[in-house]
Amino acid sequence: MNERILCAAVWVNSPLKFDRARPVNKERGFVVCGLRHCDCFLMLSWLPEHVKGKESFKHRTEGFLTSDNRFVDRYEALDIANWEKQIPGIKHSPKDQLCSEDMY
Repeated sequence: MNERILCAAVWVNSPLKFDRARPVNKERGFVVCGLRHCDCFLMLSWLPEHVKGKESFKHRTEGFLTSDNRFVDRYEALDIANWEKQIPGIKHSPKDQLCSEDMY
């Protein structure tokens, strides 16, 4: 099976290591997933400050989680989704990024 986009995700580049909440291509930090990116940010807002840290929370990247447990940014996600025909009705220019609204 080819790699596919599963859901929206936000990677927080935290110095803390969360092995169970980390995709295979990230050595540190953690990922929060949801149907939409706003869901991810809502979940992040519930984390205690000592977990997310004020500084590390500023260093976050919006993207997507794949079926291979990889975190990819919006640009790579668009390539994967197009390749796998996950968004057949959406027409993007090469500069566009994948939005969670395109997926569902």
